[in-house]
Amino acid sequence: MELLPEVNAEESLLECNRLIGIQTSRGCLTAGSYCFTAGAWTQSLLAKLGIANGILPMKGQMLLY
Repeated sequence: MELLPEVNAEESLLECNRLIGIQTSRGCLTAGSYCFTAGAWTQSLLAKLGIANGILPMKGQMLLY
């Protein structure tokens, strides 16, 4: 796993309804599997791929320092 701070995910690359890569502001990234960890925003990201997951924002889900 590699963290890429300040890199924007711009587009999901699909082939036969399968995620094959993510186009980012620094080029295309590919992997054998993907993990979306966007909290309350995960549902909107996965909806673009046609995946329903049932994750909803909840009061108190975000902690601010």
